[in-house]
Amino acid sequence: MPGSVSYLLPTDRMTFTEEREHRHKSILAGLRVAVQHGWASQRDYDLYAGRLPGGVQTPETVDIRELQPTLDLGAALDSWTTAVNAAVNAWVALPAGVAAFGVPGNRVYVFYKIGTEELVPIPNSRARFLVGQGNIRGMFDLEPLFSHDLVEGYFSEPMIYATPELITVALRTRVITGVLAVWYLGAVVIEVGGGVVA
Repeated sequence: MPGSVSYLLPTDRMTFTEEREHRHKSILAGLRVAVQHGWASQRDYDLYAGRLPGGVQTPETVDIRELQPTLDLGAALDSWTTAVNAAVNAWVALPAGVAAFGVPGNRVYVFYKIGTEELVPIPNSRARFLVGQGNIRGMFDLEPLFSHDLVEGYFSEPMIYATPELITVALRTRVITGVLAVWYLGAVVIEVGGGVVA
């Protein structure tokens, strides 16, 4: 298993161009995984990487779309919410009620940023991405968002999952809340073209 580096990049230290490039590179990393799994072509990768005449272009045989909590993760609500924080230092699932979810056939999920609607007080302190219920793929400290007075940050490297991996995303509670916490993940699905109309 390859090594990884996990930390949060606050958006106040990034220009709009850097944010766009970070997202593009994250998707390219996911496309590379799809090529390695044999259902996306090298040409798809080269088109989106801008390696062919004409610059960056849409891949020919794969679709790249925003990930949707209900459609892609089986969440009850089509929203990025956690359960109420009933205790401090507990792990709660994101989205609520989805302890773990599998990546369907011929798909790659790419998570590249996290954000919240509730900065003060910031309800959660850590974000954890697991493979199944055990191996940590990435762990991110969310408290720098508060110190920078920001609502979102980018992951130092994307969290990428492919068929048939099981994904667990959880947040560590920082304060007890009486309402659902809203944390959204910047994420895309890369899949065989024409499979889903988003």
